[in-house]
Amino acid sequence: MNKKFEIILIFSFVFILNGCGYNKLNNTKNNTIHISEITLLGEQRIGYIIKNELLLSSSPNGENNLKLKLDIDKQKFIKEKSIRDKVTRYKNTITVELLIIEVSTNKEIKKKFTKDTNYVAYDSKSRTMSSERHSIENTAELLSDNIKDFINLNYKTK
Repeated sequence: MNKKFEIILIFSFVFILNGCGYNKLNNTKNNTIHISEITLLGEQRIGYIIKNELLLSSSPNGENNLKLKLDIDKQKFIKEKSIRDKVTRYKNTITVELLIIEVSTNKEIKKKFTKDTNYVAYDSKSRTMSSERHSIENTAELLSDNIKDFINLNYKTK
């Protein structure tokens, strides 16, 4: 009796959750945007990383045809110094100003995205530069994810 009740409870729970209407927001199967053009200003290397990620999420038969303009700025700051006045950590701040232009209506949407990352300054300059490059690439990928989510949320509701 107890086993039957548990099995019925599990199946009913699964049935209820299945019918709740849950849907992933960043579902790539029903992509409704098509990015026809991306213009990059500022830091080109970071821009290419973001551009490639955005183009992967674009669908050639999307309903909303968009042009994007990305103005990318990177700043490097000293975060920590040792007692001997030697730099031990740096901080990178990457700012992306996004301008979305709908081709059909010429409607413009502006949004600013900012991410900070820290990285260690090693004794070897090449190792420090490698750490900086890795930090910048990771930050650019995070920013591109934020931009994709923003665009998808704006155009899923339309």
